[in-house]
Amino acid sequence: MHTDDGGATWKQSDGTAYTLPVADANGEQVFDSGTDLARIVGMGIDSTGKGRFIVGYKFDPNHEQRFVYHNGSAWTSAQMTNAVTQFWGTSYVSGGDVNPADEDEAILSVEVSGRFEMQLWKTADSGATWSLANNITTNSSADNYRPIYVQNGHSELPYFWLQGAYTGDDITGGDWTGYDDTLVLCPLTKDTPSRD
Repeated sequence: MHTDDGGATWKQSDGTAYTLPVADANGEQVFDSGTDLARIVGMGIDSTGKGRFIVGYKFDPNHEQRFVYHNGSAWTSAQMTNAVTQFWGTSYVSGGDVNPADEDEAILSVEVSGRFEMQLWKTADSGATWSLANNITTNSSADNYRPIYVQNGHSELPYFWLQGAYTGDDITGGDWTGYDDTLVLCPLTKDTPSRD
């Protein structure tokens, strides 16, 4: 849904005006996860003004990252990766984000040989298929997760992510207790992390 007037009125992707308040019965479904887990981990807007989302989808061992987008006539989704496992517990996924400056690019946290690494992914067909374009991190000493693009950022700082421990208890409240063991990294600092 989107607004052209600061929130006074809201429209569906085809321009049809919503009757407010919007509820399940009159909302526009973007992605149907059925009974499986689905978490939006990254989002952006394409050149037509429609949303694009990276969704962590399904429970282990069939967990995957999907790209949800509007193909011009309907909302659809395409599998980006098999995430192999969820990042932690039953609720958290390692993350991904869509590039606000290039709608054909995304950064994903993907499990590689038991460690979560940052990867740059590209599409040449408006999101229907995706392929690995570049390994941003390799052979990391700790997990890399939750990447975020910097909107209107400097060319040397297009995105950042977290590296380190991600611990807690999602059963009793999802508290994340890894702050003391986490670094914020970017392309400029990824090769020289320090926890001092």
